Amino acid sequence: MNNLLIGSLMCGASCFGWMGLFYFSNHLLTCYFRAKKWNISMHHTMNMSEAIVSSIQAFVSTVCGFVVVVACRHDVMRAAHSLASGYVWIGGSYFIYDTIAMYKVHLASLAEAPKCLAGRVNSYLRRRTLLVLHHVVVVTVLMPVLIYRNGIGDFFVGCFYCVELSGPFTNMRVVLSRLGLKASRSTG
Repeated sequence: MNNLLIGSLMCGASCFGWMGLFYFSNHLLTCYFRAKKWNISMHHTMNMSEAIVSSIQAFVSTVCGFVVVVACRHDVMRAAHSLASGYVWIGGSYFIYDTIAMYKVHLASLAEAPKCLAGRVNSYLRRRTLLVLHHVVVVTVLMPVLIYRNGIGDFFVGCFYCVELSGPFTNMRVVLSRLGLKASRSTG
């Protein structure tokens, strides 16, 4: 029970950390674009901030995964590493944060947001159904599986964390797209 309490506190604190990082990067980008006199919408700025935080999470997840894989490679079933169990809480909190951040980005994309909360949430869920469902399944199914696995298979948990390796590159595409730099010159 003590580990569950510590994990829950870690999850809550890191959720606030992810949200703080989102607002901080949004503030920095807004100031930067204003100083450069670029006409970037609030929606695009928030979308880039979400991509920056996602890239940071993907990088941290990949590093944790790599450390766990290297440490547990000698016995893939029984070798244990504290990052395998510890990062579950931080990674899980990221999915909670990301659901909220996607909602905020969605609201910023609307020309006129519905006045009632139910209308705003319904609009968000209609547009991002599968992504929200993915986040809910990760938090409600996968996170408990990783928490209550009795310390078996840390190597495979590390491999799972390494899946995020493509995240920074995917998110760079979002940032480049929002800045109008996605297309490259052909060398024809």
